[in-house]
Amino acid sequence: MPADDRKDVSSKHEGLVFCKVRPLGRNEKMGCNMALTAFRFPFGQNVDERRFSRLTRLLEVIQVDIEKEVAALRPCMERVTDCAAFALEAMENGESPECMSAKIDTLEQNLAIIRGRQALLEQETSFVDAARAALPRVLSPHGS
Repeated sequence: MPADDRKDVSSKHEGLVFCKVRPLGRNEKMGCNMALTAFRFPFGQNVDERRFSRLTRLLEVIQVDIEKEVAALRPCMERVTDCAAFALEAMENGESPECMSAKIDTLEQNLAIIRGRQALLEQETSFVDAARAALPRVLSPHGS
């Protein structure tokens, strides 16, 4: 049946849309009036809110994980810094310069690794904060 010969009629009832196609100018006794189907649109059931509430909970878990790692790095950084200070003092006091130099180099590498990890965690925190701040903008047009 050509598109020009039919008329789409739809009605909505509690989240369902019923569509019927009736030919124009035809006798309804010919059996041309039939219900196509019923559509259930999930967006009428707060799907976005449920989806993004899962994301919100996941972002909270990620943020807690990041905070735990940041907290664990602080004492590690302090220990490495203290060890480096004692190694420098020992080297200045004449204790085996070659051995102390190697220890100081290792401690410097460890400090660089810790600082790099701290910088990465700061970036991750910024990302999580930005994602959490963007959620209301995503949900506001769809909220019911």
